[in-house]
Amino acid sequence: MGRLKRLSFLYMRRMNLIGPIPESFDNLTVLERLDMCQNNLTGSMPAGILRLHNLKILYLYYNNLTGEIPRQIPSTRLEKIDLSQNLLTGTLPPQVARPDNLTVLYLFTNRFSGEIPADLLSLRNLQTLLLGHNSFSGKLPSILSPYLSLLEIENNNLSGEFPTKLSANMNLQVLVASWNSFSGEIPTRVTQFQNLIYLCLDHIRFSGPIPLNIGSFRYLFYLDLSTNQLTGDIPTSFTQLHSLYSLDLSDNHLSGLIPPDLGNLKLSKLNLSNNDLTSKVPGALDGPAFKRSFLHNPGLCASDPSLIQTLRSCSPPGDKAQTLPPAVLIAILVVVGILTLLSIGFPAALLRAYIRQRRDFIDYASWKLISFQMLGFTEEDIRRGLTENHLIGQGGSGKG
Repeated sequence: MGRLKRLSFLYMRRMNLIGPIPESFDNLTVLERLDMCQNNLTGSMPAGILRLHNLKILYLYYNNLTGEIPRQIPSTRLEKIDLSQNLLTGTLPPQVARPDNLTVLYLFTNRFSGEIPADLLSLRNLQTLLLGHNSFSGKLPSILSPYLSLLEIENNNLSGEFPTKLSANMNLQVLVASWNSFSGEIPTRVTQFQNLIYLCLDHIRFSGPIPLNIGSFRYLFYLDLSTNQLTGDIPTSFTQLHSLYSLDLSDNHLSGLIPPDLGNLKLSKLNLSNNDLTSKVPGALDGPAFKRSFLHNPGLCASDPSLIQTLRSCSPPGDKAQTLPPAVLIAILVVVGILTLLSIGFPAALLRAYIRQRRDFIDYASWKLISFQMLGFTEEDIRRGLTENHLIGQGGSGKG
């Protein structure tokens, strides 16, 4: 393979390849795209692959590659790197943040550790960065690329406070930071990502209140803040999230009332279970569609507990309507019956009189009127026109 020195595109996806990547790939100096994903390749990455100066796209995902990413990455033309779903270990070399043209970097589902290089998130042209399901630790860099639209760092060991001075990025659409060890409060700065559609900050250690301006997201479709230590009320600004489809605030310490207008949102999934919410479930949410949305909130009640699991009835036990004596009840029914007949009979009489008055007009109006135009010829004119010259066809009314 290394003798194909003019090879620019090598596509060997899903070919049941086994064993290590040949070291002779160093000689493919013209290679621009290398795709050997979804095989059973083993061993470490040849250091020479990342020294190919013309290489733009490197796809080696879904193999069994081991070892570390080569320390030297002199290639500055790399645009897309996908090494996800392997068994790679070690720390990320700072040089991985060197290629200025890099737009996509997928390293999820490996065994990387150590800190995320500070310059990685701020790469000038970076658009997609997936680092989830590794063992990265330390703090999350706060400077983001202005073009970054998708950032996933879930299932790592990142700690410390979530960056409170995240650089404003109007292109960020997906932020997934679940299952980490961040502490402190959810920074209000997060709400400045106006174009977010998917935000997952669940299973962390956030405490304190939910930012009051949480409703400033314009396109937010999915929001998960579950399994934290959040306290305080559910902000009423949630009702401004008109695009919201799924909301999960379960397993926190939220208290107070559920905003009445929350039911006006077009929610398909709602989970407020395991909190300290009180009072009555809003009417639009008080039904079987949300029967498991409010589990284990002792202070909540529902109008019909049979429709919503684990909630008590809002009516005090033993609170029964007072009954009237039978004689009084019969008298009331007689009076109501008379008034009902009168209320029906009087309009009915008026209607009959109106129908009689209108019947003649209705009969007249039902006639079908057809207008005829005066003819400009006579029967004699027709007879004179029946000549051999005007004959069309034979038989029937034609010539026998």
